[in-house]
Amino acid sequence: MAVSPYQQLSWNDPHTVYLSQIYALYSRQISWGTQLCDYGYSGYPDPKLENGSETYEPDLLAFNSTGDVQHITVEDFSNLHTQFENDSQKKIEIEDRLSDALKYANITDQMVTNYVELHGHDFTPSHHEIVITLSQDLYQKFEATISDMISENDLILWLINSNGTSRIWKELGTHSNMDLEDTICNKLEVYPNSSDLLHFTRNTDEALLKFEFCNRLIKHCSRERVAKVDFADIDRIMTQINPPMLGHLPRKERIKHWQKYMSSMLRRFNLMEKSKDQNQYKWKKESLIKEPRYCNRILRDIQDNLEISG
Repeated sequence: MAVSPYQQLSWNDPHTVYLSQIYALYSRQISWGTQLCDYGYSGYPDPKLENGSETYEPDLLAFNSTGDVQHITVEDFSNLHTQFENDSQKKIEIEDRLSDALKYANITDQMVTNYVELHGHDFTPSHHEIVITLSQDLYQKFEATISDMISENDLILWLINSNGTSRIWKELGTHSNMDLEDTICNKLEVYPNSSDLLHFTRNTDEALLKFEFCNRLIKHCSRERVAKVDFADIDRIMTQINPPMLGHLPRKERIKHWQKYMSSMLRRFNLMEKSKDQNQYKWKKESLIKEPRYCNRILRDIQDNLEISG
């Protein structure tokens, strides 16, 4: 898979990096060592599982046709040592954060079935598992606290080692599927370019998402000399560059993001306006598509407006 190094601003928070590494285990876009997709597993980041007034959003939903489902959450404690002074406070924070994952036990079979249908799967689960993913460093420092939480609540713990060659493996708990159990115990090597597969998630800073939206739209229109943009074309523009912006989300959900960001283009940045066709937008200044250097100036202004450093 060829990945374009398009990024002007880097977004490498530990949560996104870890989630990208896990996603690479399920991605059929790549071929790398041992992957869980080789054993029939599918995995989708940022799922939204709904049932009336209930909504659950684990970091990744994975499942196999045999019926087992993993609700995977990635817990980033990289700021733990700066937020809390002593180990007692840190242990309480760890317990509270890990306990929050217990809510995923309320996810029903129908919620999973409804969600995976959005991705073209006909699937009914038979067994649910809650998987918590942590860094190996954190686990080694607070092993007793974490082990007790995992065993007392029938959870499964995966660890990620980011020192040297990155690897992911199961440390505690037992998967019902023996193929998964045997495979994930063997310290799977992480795809080295996994961050390119999933650069943006629902937890990415909103300012960075708005900037990247503007970045892609402005550069596309400048390059193609496009004076007017149909809203129907926005999703294609946002997903045709690797990695596709929020490409892991269902199209219906992505459209909601584009509507919000287009509103910023009209009101906050005052760069576009609606044409007579209410589903079409036009640039207020023709210099955007006539002078390539002008789009860089606009992007710097947007970056300042959003108070993004870099």
